[in-house]
Amino acid sequence: MRSDSSLLEHLPVQSMIEEVGLTSDSPGWLTPILRARKREDFGGDDLVSADELSELDIAGLHIGGWDDAMIRETLRHFTSVGRGPQSLIVGPWAHDLRPGMVGETSFGRLQVEWMESVFAARPLTINRVFDRGVGEWSTEPFVTGANRVHLEPDRKDAACSFLYDASRDRNDCVFWTFDIKHDSVLSGTPSVELKVYSPEGEADWIAELSVVDPAGVTRSIARGAGVSLQPTMVTIDLDPVLHTVRAGDVLTLRIAGSDFPRLALNLGDGDRYRGTRSTALHQSFSGSLTLPIRGGTAGG
Repeated sequence: MRSDSSLLEHLPVQSMIEEVGLTSDSPGWLTPILRARKREDFGGDDLVSADELSELDIAGLHIGGWDDAMIRETLRHFTSVGRGPQSLIVGPWAHDLRPGMVGETSFGRLQVEWMESVFAARPLTINRVFDRGVGEWSTEPFVTGANRVHLEPDRKDAACSFLYDASRDRNDCVFWTFDIKHDSVLSGTPSVELKVYSPEGEADWIAELSVVDPAGVTRSIARGAGVSLQPTMVTIDLDPVLHTVRAGDVLTLRIAGSDFPRLALNLGDGDRYRGTRSTALHQSFSGSLTLPIRGGTAGG
């Protein structure tokens, strides 16, 4: 992929791997495609189940990043282990966990300290979760905000519409904005509830939550995706976050029909994995945004 990024555009998706000399029926390649086609939840075939995790009685150190596509699994494992002291480090990095000093904290040093404590039979409990809203590390245990605050756009009764076409380089999208009136800590999993309609059939619904500060700087903090086969209600869980928003910030929610190359293109022909022909999709929706708040109250 690094030497030829055009591989990501190869159609059909299922035979993309053949371009690098492998076969499209390889279990490691085909399993997630078959799972997605059957609409099975990711993680349903994990070798270690949630029940087995809950029975573990060991010290654990869980490390992830807010930009890591596996952050949901990291937090799921952290909350699933039933006994033994569990430690959590989540920083402002992606899956590569950029080594060295990040946010004035060396997670390498923390790992060594934790391992030494385990070998000494006195396991430490480490809490280091980075709040990118204030640019600081929190040493408090990560908990989901107890207050679920619902935000609706001003024209909540009017459906928003856009056109998505996989053959185009750029596609339409819809932006909702919400003014923040009080300092608040977003802690947990935001979600978007949409009443969706697309007459062409299967459609993707991509939601991206961003914070715009008073200086106009925009920072994306969470994304999520949903799929509809017919007019219905779709709930999209976004990436988990810990982010302090300040009075004067603006939350922006972008709704689009594609998150390529993070997700395979929806060709609009009913089979994104074996299809080669793209069809424009007319998509419309209405709905709301729900935020997990820990202290304070968001307003907009």
